[in-house]
Amino acid sequence: MQTYRTSHSADGKEIALTCIGDVKEPQLVRKTFDFVMSGEIPAQDIHSPFNSLAQNTKTRDLLWEIFKQHWG
Repeated sequence: MQTYRTSHSADGKEIALTCIGDVKEPQLVRKTFDFVMSGEIPAQDIHSPFNSLAQNTKTRDLLWEIFKQHWG
């Protein structure tokens, strides 16, 4: 998240957003979700961390549960 915040290039920010979805611990899935939904990331860029979490077999089910809680 710090790399995203401090990067001056669009490519650096995109890589950072993709990488923050590469986690395994449940608390990091929630932290990533909260960061993405905080408004700090432009709406057109939120797909990168969410795609990473959704493709990760260790986090996709938890991500789905968090989505349902958020909009349920």
